[in-house]
Amino acid sequence: GAYVLASKDRKTVIRYVWLMYKFRIFQLQESHWPIFNRLMDECEAPCRAWGKQFFLDDNVTLIAAENDRFIGFTVSSGLPNARHAYGRYLAVHPLWQKRGIGRRLHEARLRYYKERGFWVFVGFVEESQGMAKIFQRTGARRGIDTTHGMSYVTELR
Repeated sequence: GAYVLASKDRKTVIRYVWLMYKFRIFQLQESHWPIFNRLMDECEAPCRAWGKQFFLDDNVTLIAAENDRFIGFTVSSGLPNARHAYGRYLAVHPLWQKRGIGRRLHEARLRYYKERGFWVFVGFVEESQGMAKIFQRTGARRGIDTTHGMSYVTELR
């Protein structure tokens, strides 16, 4: 199950107790950058090359952590005038995969945009069957094949 707490800096933190382990999800801050870099290396995330500003500017980066260890992240963007959001990347550390963390990260980003009045979330799958399952299990409809991969659309209203 999940429960929501207010953290010291008044940011919403989602804590999960899932099976026999605990983790929390929170938004990336500038102070997290050194630890976040290590997570991207451990996940072999090609998005590391995008650079620091990509993660901190107009994108929303949510982190999953167990205690002080970052174990997964997701990056997404929103177009407020169009009320559309789209996924850019989602990764879970290899030692933490197959435990539902990717799904929880995706659910957290859907909730983030829904709470801000967005209508639609669009994600793309190039090769990851795991990500396709996450989209399907969270209510996304399969869209069209694009140059970014197969599209999946989730209505947020």
